[in-house]
Amino acid sequence: MSSPAPIQVSDYRLLGLVGQGQFAQVYSAIHRRTGKLVAIKKIRHAADHADQEALILTQISYPNPTHPNIVSAQAIFSTPTGYQFILDYCESGTLRSHLNNALPNPLPLSETKSLITDILHGLSHLHDQGITHNDLKPENILLTLTPSSSRSFPPLAAKITDFGHAQLTSSSPLSLSQIGSPTYTAPERFSGHSSPDSDLYAVGIMLYEMLLGDRPFSGDPDTLRQAHQTQPVPLPHKLTPAARYLLATALHKQPHQRFASADAMLSALHKLRAVHKTSSPIGLKKTIPSISVAQILVPLPPNHLSEPTEQRASISQPCLSALPERCSIFKDIPYQLLDVLAIDSRHWLRIQTSLRSPKTYLEGFTRKGRFIGMLSLDLLLTQVSLTAKPYQLIALTQFTDMDANAHGSGNSSGNSSGNHADSSVVLIQLKPFQLKHLRLPIQPTQVSALPWGYAVADDQQILLLDREAAPIARLQGLPSAINSPQSWPKSWPKSWQVTPLSADPQHQTTLVLAQTTANNQKSRLFTLDLKMLDLDFIF
Repeated sequence: MSSPAPIQVSDYRLLGLVGQGQFAQVYSAIHRRTGKLVAIKKIRHAADHADQEALILTQISYPNPTHPNIVSAQAIFSTPTGYQFILDYCESGTLRSHLNNALPNPLPLSETKSLITDILHGLSHLHDQGITHNDLKPENILLTLTPSSSRSFPPLAAKITDFGHAQLTSSSPLSLSQIGSPTYTAPERFSGHSSPDSDLYAVGIMLYEMLLGDRPFSGDPDTLRQAHQTQPVPLPHKLTPAARYLLATALHKQPHQRFASADAMLSALHKLRAVHKTSSPIGLKKTIPSISVAQILVPLPPNHLSEPTEQRASISQPCLSALPERCSIFKDIPYQLLDVLAIDSRHWLRIQTSLRSPKTYLEGFTRKGRFIGMLSLDLLLTQVSLTAKPYQLIALTQFTDMDANAHGSGNSSGNSSGNHADSSVVLIQLKPFQLKHLRLPIQPTQVSALPWGYAVADDQQILLLDREAAPIARLQGLPSAINSPQSWPKSWPKSWQVTPLSADPQHQTTLVLAQTTANNQKSRLFTLDLKMLDLDFIF
């Protein structure tokens, strides 16, 4: 089957593998002429599934653009080794990876409602087209940044993908060997029956997992089959009536007792204002060791460094002058330069932020100043640093939260004054391009990349993370502004910056902590030896 569009596989350059399964591999790729990012899915050894997926993708992608909550195909190729699909690229991973970042806690309610709303919108469109997906699960929900300022943080949109098990509702039911993932499979699917009601059941399982932090049933495939068909859904007693109704209806054993459509389920979802009757949600909490460092901080004499210093690689003037002043895309866009980074020995990265909208542009150049491409992010970066992992950045982002309950626990006790600026941390992988939003228990004001991980600071504490961005410890007992010398400003902003004392690996456990004023006129410096702390971490 060939694509209606005059596109060739050779028009794309592969950037890296982003995911793989039993029958397929997915690569990040870039169109050589336009610079547009795409995903190339290569399928082998699964002719029946591939034929079905190609048929479904053709129906939903051509001739009109597909729904914004469904991954569409820009081109479909049949090769001697199998199919290759040119698909929309989603840089923020899958719903599964997003849930894993939150475990063992559930997602905030506003974030759950936003993502499930996207899924139900996409599912409604599929059902209207006479298509049943038959394998909805977090691994088949892709996430991408959205410029919408009305979304909760992170500002992600969900897209349905992977149509290898999909079928037209007018066709015969699938065989028992094609039920997809048994964890998200409706009871009737185990008997070979399939309908749009089966998709709504799968969304109900995902909703349960997102709201409560766990799945209703677990075990081997046979145990899961029996649970889906015979066991009642475990609904905690502290669920609100709206949450209980939503989950019980979506997960009813009888298909005709579930929501009549995706739109009907969406209507019930919008009426959900709280998950639990009390403000304390059911589920585990991440425990991060809190360690007081007040007794082991060593202050450095202020006369050694009267002004804050910043460790940056020196950049010679010829290199800077080789970078163009402005790319064509910025001719009519007011912007400001955030940083210039040497990402390897041959390439520079210039980072600019828009003054009109929350956007950041990453421009790549060779060391001779030749422009090689640009990535546009629907995020406003305020600080960015290279990490110890090649081609990876860690950045502080600023966003406007339109929903008072969007960021944090999702409880109803937030600020209700309306829009307010907030910030968070994101890891940016350049090869291939991927984003990972870090779910942290603090409101960050500074972020630092260390040889063995990261340090994220707020006004009163520092959170240490390992290379996988998992929290190691929370450092408390930092010097307070109250005890500042009277010669310093009265309103001393407690903005902490962290950097290794030395590039020598033997001294990477000794950190320099700098407390700096807003105008960078005064600073206090301390050293901290992490080997003196009781950390469950090997450097």
